[in-house]
Amino acid sequence: MINKLILLNKKPKLNCLFYLNICILIFIIIFISLVKTYDSYTIVAINECENECNLNIVLPYNKIDILDNALVDINHNLYSIKSITYNEVTENNGIVFQNIALKTELQEESTRIYKIKLLKNKQRIIKKIAKVMKEG
Repeated sequence: MINKLILLNKKPKLNCLFYLNICILIFIIIFISLVKTYDSYTIVAINECENECNLNIVLPYNKIDILDNALVDINHNLYSIKSITYNEVTENNGIVFQNIALKTELQEESTRIYKIKLLKNKQRIIKKIAKVMKEG
């Protein structure tokens, strides 16, 4: 009878695994809130060197604003944009495109085709997640 009373009055202990899961969750939340990331736009560019080396790209007209304060990522190397030259405008299937020449720190004398990323808007991941949740 006394053993039954002891068992009924005994409070259950939380498992050590429970505390470990809580610590891992807190670590993941802290990590996500501190890491910064960029918005990226992947495009093909042609490196042409006549007098100066320029990356020639073609962007839809509504995407031109991503060049403001952007970085160029070529093979995991970041280059800043020194100057932007806007060339002719073309239309294809109702979409207006702008030919653009970017002068960067990349100095290769050969004509090459690169797959580049335009990086912009460095923010913390948690802010980007909150922004997406507010929009949709």
